[in-house]
Amino acid sequence: MLDSFVFNYFISMIKNEKTRYIFWGGVVCILMYYIPVLWLGQNSHVIIHDNLDGEFIYRIWMTLDGSDKYNNGMIWQVMNGLPRDYLQTSLNMTVLFFQIFSPFIAYIVNDILARLIAYAGMFLLLKQYVLSETWIDQRTKFLVMVCSLLFALIPTYTVYGGLTVMGQPLLFWSFLNLWNNKNSWFNYAIIVLFPFCSSFFLTGFFICVVLSLVWMYGLCVFKRVKKEFLIGLILLGVVYCLTEYRMIFSVLFEKSQSHRLEFSSMYSWIDILYETLKLLFVTQYHSGVFTSVPCIIMLLVLLFLNKGVKQKTDQVIILCIGSILILNMIYLYLFKQTDITIIRIFQWNRFYFLLPGLWIVLLASVSNQLLYASCKKPVYFQALVISMIAVSFLYVLNKNEEFKGNIRELAGRFFMKESRSPSFARFFSPALFDQIKDYIGRDQSEYRVICLGIHPSVAIYNGFFTLDSYQTSYPLEYKHQFRRIICRELDKDSDLKKYFDNWGSRCYMYASELKRNCMVGKYDTISVKSLDIDVPVLQEMGAAYIFSAVEIQNANQLNLSMEKVFEDENSYWRIYLYKIG
Repeated sequence: MLDSFVFNYFISMIKNEKTRYIFWGGVVCILMYYIPVLWLGQNSHVIIHDNLDGEFIYRIWMTLDGSDKYNNGMIWQVMNGLPRDYLQTSLNMTVLFFQIFSPFIAYIVNDILARLIAYAGMFLLLKQYVLSETWIDQRTKFLVMVCSLLFALIPTYTVYGGLTVMGQPLLFWSFLNLWNNKNSWFNYAIIVLFPFCSSFFLTGFFICVVLSLVWMYGLCVFKRVKKEFLIGLILLGVVYCLTEYRMIFSVLFEKSQSHRLEFSSMYSWIDILYETLKLLFVTQYHSGVFTSVPCIIMLLVLLFLNKGVKQKTDQVIILCIGSILILNMIYLYLFKQTDITIIRIFQWNRFYFLLPGLWIVLLASVSNQLLYASCKKPVYFQALVISMIAVSFLYVLNKNEEFKGNIRELAGRFFMKESRSPSFARFFSPALFDQIKDYIGRDQSEYRVICLGIHPSVAIYNGFFTLDSYQTSYPLEYKHQFRRIICRELDKDSDLKKYFDNWGSRCYMYASELKRNCMVGKYDTISVKSLDIDVPVLQEMGAAYIFSAVEIQNANQLNLSMEKVFEDENSYWRIYLYKIG
């Protein structure tokens, strides 16, 4: 869809043969990044945190319209019925991939296309609007390729709508075209398609705010309406409202209250300052992990040489980054102080999702200026630029858990008999859970299960109906009901209690002895000596079995009968099956 538009249009723009080689060199590097994935298949490593434990499962649910797990506007597989409006609409590119392909293939296809579009979009943005003055120089062309590749390889959550982060350069490039009266249909096509490929609540809203401020700046300072830019902005907002109608409706009109109303700050004043400073030097992991330190070092050198920031692009980016950091502090301060509903349920500081792209553009700009300053001292400045970009690449690859996991997996096949870290296949372990399903011998929709020491998404992926789940939003009433199960365990650990009461998106059956550990593998020698849960409430909510990754030593006292221990050589888990009652 959007990827074919981008590449066909982009290739038509490249007339210089050397430029084509440089561009395609970056594409080849991105494809080489996926060689371990192609080799390993489902034995590849995929991010678990906030991904396989949640967002990945949501995409599968969005393809279930008309099934027995989803009817009457409810997803019955979790929480005894989760209102469908608490999830994104199905009008999203990632959902289309999950409808066409198997879940693993859909995830990889979405990731590849997102990174290719990120590369092409950043290439266009840098080439035409950031480094256009020196584009004829081969050093600049190579720098554009390298910085675009660096952005494309940033470890981020592409399952969050696909282009939520990766598509930003292409979108801003389109709006800059409209600002400069380059009114091609291609620009409007990108703007219309972008909401179908991204998340409104993670970046869409904040992008609309930034673009609105840009348009108002042009109106007030230059006294120009910029009609084409305004049309693009209106189109973007309207299409977002159409694609995200479910969640917008649930926020504004849903009668049941979201558990997000009980969100409460767990930050002290020191924490607020620390989080903001950390955001300055390392971007937030959901938005893509990138360190600004190499860029800041080169910027300081450039400031010393030029006695100030001369480039207007650099000035604008520094202003944007500073504003995002200040807004982050203000939001955390208000969140700590206020009981206003809209501040509690909506995360207003998510402007930080714009930071990776901003830092890459600034990195490209200051690197290019230093390369041209190298006419005087070529050895020093060229060495600085090369070393800082190399450090950026090393940092990005080191923080990429999927890449590192796949390299370890490949190495393990040569140097180890068996890998102990969970790949995609070992995490979900369909063969193991088929054994459990066959052992129980009932239709999975007829009973409910709950998990201990294991993410509920594993059971959900394998078709079981769970009381527990990781949800970004779910009914507050259910949170209070579920809390009765684990209230005595929460009372044993104040940190665990704050974690559930002040946040609670992981609606899990916690044990104080395990803390928040939901990755207890079969190689771990952990057991729970004294689990204190309310079994009658579990029965009242329909639970028939506990899938536990640990042995519960006081199971008999809780009226739990241990049925069987399930284990598979290709699984990460050992599952103790306990029958309730």
